[in-house]
Amino acid sequence: MCEENNLTNCFDGIDNDGDGFTDCDDFDCTGAGVCD
Repeated sequence: MCEENNLTNCFDGIDNDGDGFTDCDDFDCTGAGVCD
């Protein structure tokens, strides 16, 4: 399982880390500042 905390993964429409959240709805993306 990969992390969802980079520009590519945060905009691909896939739940990359398997936590039930995709892209900018995922706390890993918002926490990384990718979806500001």
